[in-house]
Amino acid sequence: MEHITTVMLLVAIAVGVVRSQDQVPTELSDAELNALSAHLQSDSEHLPGNSTVRGLALLLRDAGCDTDYPTVMGDIGQAFIIQGAQYADNLTGGEPDIGWWPLDRWHIEGRLPSLSEMYGCALEYQGTDPETVKADPVGTYHSLFEPTVRAEIAAGKPLMAFWSDPLLVTGHDSIEPPLTGWCLWGNDPEPQDSRLNHYPYAICTYAGRSEPMNRLDADVVALRHAMDLGRGSAATPGRWVTGPAAWESWERHVLERAEESEARWHANMRANPLMNRRCAVTYLSAMIDRHDDDVAEHLRAAIDAYHRQLDVAESMEINHEAIVDPGRGRSRLSSAIRDAAALDALATDAIERAVHAMGE
Repeated sequence: MEHITTVMLLVAIAVGVVRSQDQVPTELSDAELNALSAHLQSDSEHLPGNSTVRGLALLLRDAGCDTDYPTVMGDIGQAFIIQGAQYADNLTGGEPDIGWWPLDRWHIEGRLPSLSEMYGCALEYQGTDPETVKADPVGTYHSLFEPTVRAEIAAGKPLMAFWSDPLLVTGHDSIEPPLTGWCLWGNDPEPQDSRLNHYPYAICTYAGRSEPMNRLDADVVALRHAMDLGRGSAATPGRWVTGPAAWESWERHVLERAEESEARWHANMRANPLMNRRCAVTYLSAMIDRHDDDVAEHLRAAIDAYHRQLDVAESMEINHEAIVDPGRGRSRLSSAIRDAAALDALATDAIERAVHAMGE
C-alpha cells in the first residue's frame, strides 16, 4: 500500500510539472496585443513607414517610453539618411542593385546603442552571420535565439526577429519556422498577422529601464548625427555610403543603365527618401517647441528645404518607358536627383546652424 501511495504521489508530481510547463505562455495575451495595436494605430498618419523602426517604436512604448514612430525615426537618424552603395558584387553584370540600398538595416542596427541611451531603455541586439543560419537554421535557432524568445514571450514582452523582413514577434509554436507575430511593412495601420519566413539571423529585445537622456541633450545628439548623415561622414561599413556620395551613386546608376526592369528599383529608391523626409519634417517641427527663436529659425529653414525636396521627389517621372528614354526620362530623373541632393545639402546646413544656436 505504501509503495502504491508513493507511485501515485510521483505521478501526481509529474503531472503537475507537465501542467506547469503547459501554462508557460507561448504568445502574448489579448490585453498585451490590444495595447500594442493601439500604439500601432496611433502612428497611422505617418504611413507608409520603415518596418524596422515601427517595430523599435513599439518595443520602446511597450517598455513605457514616451515616444512615437516619427520621433524614433529622428532620434535614430533614419529620417535624415539617404542610403547608397559603392560596390558591384550583387547583380549579374557587376552592377549594384539600387532597389536594396534604402532597405538595408545596417544604419539602424548600428544606432541601437545611441537610441538605448537616449531612452534609458536597453535595446539588445543579438545576431549571427546569415550564412551560419543557412547552414544550420534549426540548430542555430535552438542554441542562440530560442531561450531568449521563450523567456520574452513568457514575460509578456514582444521582440523583433529578422530575416529578409523584420517581424514583431508575439508568439512561437511548433511549426517550422516557429516565430509568429506582425508584419509591419506597408500602409496598413492594422497589425498584419504573419510568420517569419525563415529562422532568424538576429533578434532585438528590450531590457530594464534607467534614467533617460535629457530631451534637449538628445536633440543635440540626434541633430549632430543628422549632420554626419547629410555630409556623408557617418561611419559606415565598407560598402555603404550616405549623403552626397549616395545621391551621386543613384544618379550614376540612372545614367549608366537603361533597362526597363530598373524602373521599379528607381521607384523604390525614391519612395524611401520620401518616407524618411516626411518624418524629418514631423520630427523637426516638434523640436521647434522645445527651443528658443534662434534655434527655431534654423529648424524652419531645414523643414522648408525638406518640403521642397519632397516636392521634387514626388514629381519624379519613373516608369519603364521613361527609364529607357535618354532624353525624356533618364536626363530628367538625373536632374531631379541633383536638385534633391542640393536641397538635402541646404537642410543639412540649416541643421548645423541650429546645433550651433543650441550652444554646441
